[in-house]
Amino acid sequence: MCKLSTLFRTTLQRLAVFAIFGVSPALLAAPDVRILIDVSGSMRDNDPANLRVPAMRLMSELLPPGTTAGVWLFAETATALVAPGVVDAAWRTEARRQVPRIHARGLFTDIERALDAALNGWDGAAKPGERHVVLLTDGVVDVSKNPDDSAASRARIVDAQIERLQGQGATVHAIALSDMVDKPLLEALTASTGGWLERADDAASLQRIFLRMLEQTAPPVTVPLDGRRFEIDSTVAELTLLVFRAGDESVTLTAPDGVTWRQDEHPATVQWRHEAGYDLITVAQPLSGTWQFEGTEDPDNRAVIVTNLVLELDRLPTTMLQSATTPLQARMLAGGAAVTRLELLELVAASYTLSGAQGAAMTDALTLERDEARFGGQIDGAAIEPGIYQLSVNIDAGTFKRQVNTRLRVAADPITVRYHVDPIANSAVDIEVTAASDLTDTASLQGFISVTEPNGEVRAAVLPAPIDGIARLRISATQAGEVTLAPRLYIDAPDGGMSRFEPEPQRFELAFTEPVVTELASSTPLSWPLLAAWVGGGNALLALGLGLIWLSFGRRTDPVETVT
Repeated sequence: MCKLSTLFRTTLQRLAVFAIFGVSPALLAAPDVRILIDVSGSMRDNDPANLRVPAMRLMSELLPPGTTAGVWLFAETATALVAPGVVDAAWRTEARRQVPRIHARGLFTDIERALDAALNGWDGAAKPGERHVVLLTDGVVDVSKNPDDSAASRARIVDAQIERLQGQGATVHAIALSDMVDKPLLEALTASTGGWLERADDAASLQRIFLRMLEQTAPPVTVPLDGRRFEIDSTVAELTLLVFRAGDESVTLTAPDGVTWRQDEHPATVQWRHEAGYDLITVAQPLSGTWQFEGTEDPDNRAVIVTNLVLELDRLPTTMLQSATTPLQARMLAGGAAVTRLELLELVAASYTLSGAQGAAMTDALTLERDEARFGGQIDGAAIEPGIYQLSVNIDAGTFKRQVNTRLRVAADPITVRYHVDPIANSAVDIEVTAASDLTDTASLQGFISVTEPNGEVRAAVLPAPIDGIARLRISATQAGEVTLAPRLYIDAPDGGMSRFEPEPQRFELAFTEPVVTELASSTPLSWPLLAAWVGGGNALLALGLGLIWLSFGRRTDPVETVT
């Protein structure tokens, strides 16, 4: 292994990477990103310094080459600022020329028309690659002086455009730059398409938010920063260093040969952009070795590279539940295609780090999945607190390092179960199962309550359909003594799958009264495939519950009552 490692590290410096690694012949498709920027008159108050310009410039400079991207300004109309096209030198030149045209002179805020402009060309058969829409707005749907026109436009967005977005496989991410924004509309657009919603406290935070949106849509490949130091290898054709400034401090960059550059003193091969809040330094054909900069250490600083040897992370859901585990899968690409030679991948150490507001929350290794020639692992939501985290996936092959960053929201489980026993009769338990509408489709809530009687017998009570996100059920005692209630619940997950919940069983000491037998027709039948899943998991108790449900449906004598 030592000899192979030495040979690998030597030849990597001398040969083309795609010849060394061996690659899959299938190229991976780049994403298509459509950016919509509100230029209505209210932006004069919410963005008085027009900080949308440096924020948009930051995103346009860091978009990975090969990505398809376009930018529109919208108010009463939607106008292409930078036409959709493949990001290359010409596209960036056009973006630099056009971005200063961002203004705040619009009369209305026609979000429907803006979305129509972004979706143009996406109808029909879906093409390979992800599709993303980034929407920046500070207001509500406002298309004319007649409020009815605006209400109708908003309804069309909710009723038709969201369905169109879903059909096109498009993901909407939104930035709310005002307390007056239509938050329910933005939540509907982002939640229904699996996107990211972020509120900007003020225009000064737009640069960082645009960086995060970039990393949610078309994440650039970076090399990890060790404080103010980072390593560049011989495969890197271009380096772009992003350094966020604190106040008016100056930034310097020192190359591996010891030469230090400044904003007003650097060679022609270096482009130095000194913007409001950050410096962006691009170096063509950077020297291999250790680079160092002087400036603020900031978690949003990045060393973005252009190289034939990259790390790609499979798309993740923007939100995961605490009760869930989220798989991580990453692969190395050489020349745009997946690296497949296992003897070389075995030399690569892969890991991930989750960083929250309190610093590093979780770090773990990724393992090489040999059959797929990729690195895999998982994030266990139960091991971390709810919140927003930066996820950094890293590989280290000795002679080179790569990193990809994205953001992940960990949410508390969307289901709560409450119990109430009548203190007077003490013969029944009223149960309320509540689903959080901001995390999932409340109508998808289903399941049953496993009821263990004092004599050990088990029956199952099917959960009725929820009303306004709450399913109500009454469990009446059939005999005096301790009754154990164990919920078994299912609901749609934020990533489009289905989540299963097993809250802790609860025990109640009940008195016995004659049961009131009611028809079960008002209860919603439980999905038989879901019950089969429980049984297939080896849960003997639930197998018994299945039989009891069958008896319940056949005889209609189970003393279960729905509470209205």
